[in-house]
Amino acid sequence: MRTTTDEVAKKAVQAALSAGADDAEAYASEEAKREVRAHGGEIESLSAATQRGVGVRAWIGERVGYGFGTDVSPTGVAAIATRAVEAARVADPDRFAAPPSAGGEAVEIAGLSDPTLAGWPTPRVAELALAVERAGLGFDRRIVAVEQAVYVDSSERVGIASSSGAGGEFESSSCYAYAQAL
Repeated sequence: MRTTTDEVAKKAVQAALSAGADDAEAYASEEAKREVRAHGGEIESLSAATQRGVGVRAWIGERVGYGFGTDVSPTGVAAIATRAVEAARVADPDRFAAPPSAGGEAVEIAGLSDPTLAGWPTPRVAELALAVERAGLGFDRRIVAVEQAVYVDSSERVGIASSSGAGGEFESSSCYAYAQAL
């Protein structure tokens, strides 16, 4: 079973506290992204990638340190949290550095994510990039070429946790396309 971003963030906070932090917060994310580039009526490139990571801020008194990494296994999260605590130990004091305070329940914002986006097959998004190129060429007779046409989509899940109790989880998605006309 895969660990959620919310669970990764909570484990990172606990790891930082165990490593010696007075307070900690973590931001864990997982993003799936596709990009299609078209040129001259052909698909020039297509890439798809998934990336994960967790960032940890740790406070020791008025000192704050930060660590980031992409290994979200329990061992990796512990190492990232330890690096954040080590950075806090050697940081200069900053009387304005303070962890977030919990301010009530996280508000859910409807419409940040479109789950149907992930269901779009690759040929459909490739055709969309080609259609953007054709539209650019046909928009105005002064346009003599399209340098490139690009389609990008992404879906992201984020988990945020802090030792003060502030935190939450959300999903978002986005997509866009553009053409560089000459």
